[in-house]
Amino acid sequence: MAGRGERFPAGWGARDVALRVLVAVEEADAFATLSLHGQFKRAHLDAREAALAAQLVYGTLRWMGRLDWQLALFVDRPLEKLDPPVRNALRLGLYQALFLRSIPVPVAVHESVELVRRSGSRGAAGFVNAVLRKAVRANVRQLLPPLPSHPAQHLSIRYSHPLWLVERWLDRFGCLETARLCLANNRWPPLSVRTNLLRTTRERLIAALAAEGVTAFPGCYAPEAVRVEHLTGIASSTSYREGLFQVQDESSMLVAHILSPRKGDLVLDLCSAPGGKATHLAEYMSDSGRVIAFDPNPAKLRLVASAARRLGLSTIETRVADAREVSGYAADRVLVDAPCSGLGVIRRRPELRWRQSPGNIRQLAHLQREILTAAARLVKPGGVLVYSTCTTEPEENQENIRWFLNSHSNFRLDYASRFLPESAVSLQAAKVFLPGADGDFLQLWPHRQGTDGFFIARLTSTQ
Repeated sequence: MAGRGERFPAGWGARDVALRVLVAVEEADAFATLSLHGQFKRAHLDAREAALAAQLVYGTLRWMGRLDWQLALFVDRPLEKLDPPVRNALRLGLYQALFLRSIPVPVAVHESVELVRRSGSRGAAGFVNAVLRKAVRANVRQLLPPLPSHPAQHLSIRYSHPLWLVERWLDRFGCLETARLCLANNRWPPLSVRTNLLRTTRERLIAALAAEGVTAFPGCYAPEAVRVEHLTGIASSTSYREGLFQVQDESSMLVAHILSPRKGDLVLDLCSAPGGKATHLAEYMSDSGRVIAFDPNPAKLRLVASAARRLGLSTIETRVADAREVSGYAADRVLVDAPCSGLGVIRRRPELRWRQSPGNIRQLAHLQREILTAAARLVKPGGVLVYSTCTTEPEENQENIRWFLNSHSNFRLDYASRFLPESAVSLQAAKVFLPGADGDFLQLWPHRQGTDGFFIARLTSTQ
């Protein structure tokens, strides 16, 4: 395969890009989105080929569990013993054959065989051809573990989720709800953008996007939210370059409303990069006051500063610091958008489902508690601390908040539901609020609200 810094040879296209990305994700723990963008710069694909490459990468990662199970039925050795390019070429071929109706099965098989040859594994071409021909002809649904007697194994294979995660959800939700959640995680997620209300209105943004050939319509819950379709090459959009919008899911937009900073407030965003929430907070405050964005990675903080400049915001400051070590502030508002397992966004970042484990969740919950403890010291009496995550797991969400309240008597749980915008009134009856002591938490779900899986709690300092 071509070296990391080299240009692609002539004749290489979407499938070659997809194979390189899948190998990088598996072998180097690369993030699919970042790796794709890097490969696009080297390969110089046109829009159609780039779209196919992205579809192949995300689709293969989403369905990898199902693909591996089906391939293993026809491979005479453990899949992990295969060379990474061969293993991932098999996955790519089977994904196309099973899930992409626009690609005929013989084409899917042939292209994977040629892909293996171009990748430098010419000797494996016959093997790939034979395995794929058997795998695509088989009626494997008859081989699935029966749903009534083996629900976890059946759902795990059928919907391509880790067994341990399916078992967790079955214990909490039962079979039907777990199946709905898994299915939602395998659908292509909608793209939402946040209107920069300091520069335009939602209606004018929708019109501007339409003039660029982008289908856009109002979001469901946040007054600044716009759902968009067919927006490719975001950085090349005129509206984006002019700072009229920021890409952000609607669930994430609700954080600013629940924190509800006022003009002139001192606001600390302790885990800020890449800056979506920090810039939203500054816009919410009419760019009046101070928003200090913290992150231990200077490169990531440069993304925050760049977004602020593009959006025309002057009140955002950046500080290189670990959230657990920030001190010396008495802030009106503090946001902890905590590092988490990301299990609420696996429809956008499908590789995460294969990287997490119960042990990782326990470690993250411990880190989150350390950050919450540090954040509590930064809130002035009467100030507000908001804790949010993009995960669905109780240990990282409501259990952390209950622990925090038990160990911090000078805070009380507020009603997140009372701070939502009027446009989110439909959430009031949607059973998204989990009751707590004298307050409630907000938990959103992909299969219920169509948003990312997201948790938000509002805590108020009483002294």
